[in-house]
Amino acid sequence: MPMTPEEFEVIEREYAKVFGPDDAIDRPRAADEGKDRYAEGPWRELRREVDERHLSAVLGDGEHVAIGRFELLWEIGHGGMGVVFRAWDSTLGRMVALKLWTDAMPSEDARMLQEAQALARLSHPNVVSVFDVGEYEGHLYVVMEFIRGQDAAHWDPRHWREVLYVYGLAARGLIAIHAAGLVHNDFKPENLLLGDDGRVCVADLGLAASMPRGVESEQKPGGTTGYMAPERVIGGPGDAQSDQFSFCAAVYGALYGTLPFGGGTRIAVLEAMEAGELAAGDRALPGIPPRVRAALLRGLAWRAQDRHPSMEALLAELESAEREALERKTRRRSMWGQVLLGGLLLASLGGFAVTKLGDVPGSEDSSPVLPLPSVPRWWVGLHENLEAWNAASAGKTQECYSHWLLSRELLQRTLPRAHSLFSEAISNEILELSPTPANYIIAGWIAEGASQSWEYTEDWRRASMARSQAASLLESAGEIDLARLQQYCAIANAVGERCDYSSQPAVPSMFE
Repeated sequence: MPMTPEEFEVIEREYAKVFGPDDAIDRPRAADEGKDRYAEGPWRELRREVDERHLSAVLGDGEHVAIGRFELLWEIGHGGMGVVFRAWDSTLGRMVALKLWTDAMPSEDARMLQEAQALARLSHPNVVSVFDVGEYEGHLYVVMEFIRGQDAAHWDPRHWREVLYVYGLAARGLIAIHAAGLVHNDFKPENLLLGDDGRVCVADLGLAASMPRGVESEQKPGGTTGYMAPERVIGGPGDAQSDQFSFCAAVYGALYGTLPFGGGTRIAVLEAMEAGELAAGDRALPGIPPRVRAALLRGLAWRAQDRHPSMEALLAELESAEREALERKTRRRSMWGQVLLGGLLLASLGGFAVTKLGDVPGSEDSSPVLPLPSVPRWWVGLHENLEAWNAASAGKTQECYSHWLLSRELLQRTLPRAHSLFSEAISNEILELSPTPANYIIAGWIAEGASQSWEYTEDWRRASMARSQAASLLESAGEIDLARLQQYCAIANAVGERCDYSSQPAVPSMFE
């Protein structure tokens, strides 16, 4: 028997008591709460009725507004093109998002319905799935999967490779849309969803229209100034090339902290586009390769024919630029890894070497030599650390973690300072080369290992700092409970207390 919306809400509210409020349930009170929130936007009376009847339904005094089998729970958002509701599919027992268009469907033109049906046939992991389409009071509505998470407009990337990773998945979604003969026509960070489950999905194809095939499209100009291609700003039809422009504008904004041509009026944006006046941005991420910037600038060209031939070509160029940067950095870091090993060896083994040299038996004129220890565990451990560093530099996270675990067993008690320094360097190197959610977890575990080694040296300040770094990394990967535990341990280290908890698994789940 399908779960009812009321039963679903009870579960969500109990969940919120333990894990914090859900923005869809305990929504913050708006600053302008005293104003009529239905005074502007489309479908004002319907939005008001949905909210009023939702409250009555939750209290058991009424029923939700329904469109077909979909019970409208509350409004997610609205804009010039329509309104989106969170809804309950009473037949299949699942949450969905229902978008209701503002403009009525022309009775003599079934193009909008045909296009929506084409969206329903499109299936791709990086495109929000369309479950159903229909007509309500002469207006088109589309039912889509509901994705819990945030949009890219509220995302704060830390590294340029993290941006390319997320938007690379979005590019694959756009490629699938174009392959289906469709255009998005309003690609921007607000329409890119980052799911709590790690999915990256292109959403809200509300302006999508069938690609022109030799006949001039009749679609009306629309979209978001600042992300729109110049041919669309002046009212022309959209196509795959205009989607490419919007995509590059979004990536540019994520990398440089500003829209490429500003976000002012359409006239001002057009003038900046035509003059090629790019906004510099004061929050650019460090280390963006020149070839990545060049690829984006080509996609932002004034004339469509001067851009990349397709989204596939743009994605291939970005991936090639990323590989080139990594190969160059890997060669450089491999060399410095050997230097780092020597430096740490001298810093950590200096006392050991002097003691052993003084203990060598023999006459006064004997030449002192450094004898091999009977069980050279420290040497094997340092070798494993170097192998972990080289694997991290090559982007081989699983191999890196395996070598690091061996080094921990061999060095954490015998040479804790050397192990701490290496662990911190390896943790940073993993994210430098591959800032994916899984690697945030691995880097967090290794940072925790560094803190445990600092505890053996009783350097409580460094131990606390490493714990805080582990907490930040695990939180970025969505491991909130582990992050909170690391924060607790950081406090304990700060007052000179050891934290015995260890979360590092022998075989992480992503490697099984």
